[in-house]
Amino acid sequence: MFLAACLWRQAGFGRDVPLPFWSAPAQLHHRLTLQVGTAWLAAFLACVAAAARAARNELAGLQRAEAAGIALGRTARSHLPHAVDHVLRTPVVTTRTLADS
Repeated sequence: MFLAACLWRQAGFGRDVPLPFWSAPAQLHHRLTLQVGTAWLAAFLACVAAAARAARNELAGLQRAEAAGIALGRTARSHLPHAVDHVLRTPVVTTRTLADS
């Protein structure tokens, strides 16, 4: 399935989707250099699985923060719920971008 997806992408279909590979613990990355053949593939897939677990945990934390932001409620003068939404959805937040949103 992975090979078919790579060939499909190489033919110009779809778009690039980065794997969360680098989110895996460093010791798993270091083990890759010591492997060859199917052992390397197994170690690589272990990195991908560990990175996917880390991404799932990160997503769960963001969803909890979003739910807490929604629970704040909105008053006529409060911009806090909108600010929480902006902070959660923007990769880099500065005071200027927060004030402009």
